[in-house]
Amino acid sequence: NNVDDLKEAIAASDTAYEGTVSFVDYVEGIYVGYKYYETASDDGVINYEDVVKYPFGYGLSYTTFEQKMNDFSDNGDNVTFNVTVTNTGDVAGKDVVEVYFTPPYTNGGIEKASVNLIDYAKTGEIAPGESETVEFTINKEDMASYDANEIKVAGGGYILEAGEYTVSVRSDSH
Repeated sequence: NNVDDLKEAIAASDTAYEGTVSFVDYVEGIYVGYKYYETASDDGVINYEDVVKYPFGYGLSYTTFEQKMNDFSDNGDNVTFNVTVTNTGDVAGKDVVEVYFTPPYTNGGIEKASVNLIDYAKTGEIAPGESETVEFTINKEDMASYDANEIKVAGGGYILEAGEYTVSVRSDSH
């Protein structure tokens, strides 16, 4: 049997089946997936809660955690910090620390998503009331944006624009 035979068998048994070949137009760019929804929400284009049911990075656990960023340091080419994860629940569990950054944005400038995952780490099993510290080193060049429209880089290319970059620890993209 092949796929066409299967389609015909399904069509014969299901009167609601249309049996048409579909086409998916896949688009690449910075506004795909969670980056689109986060940016569109920040710009007021969509009401996030009406459109997204489970944000990127969302997960469930049998316990609860608190994440706290500590010892943030700018070392020239890198930023380093620790995240202390404390199990605030009643059962042991593991947690994922997700690190996002928000770049500076200027209307009419280089297109940038408002939220960008830059790193993550999973803890070991943490007992109730206990903590684990996870260390991160982020290379600033990893926060560069691609200038596809040649606004600042002739021929297009990556650029780390001057301005305030916000680094945050979240349980999901929202």
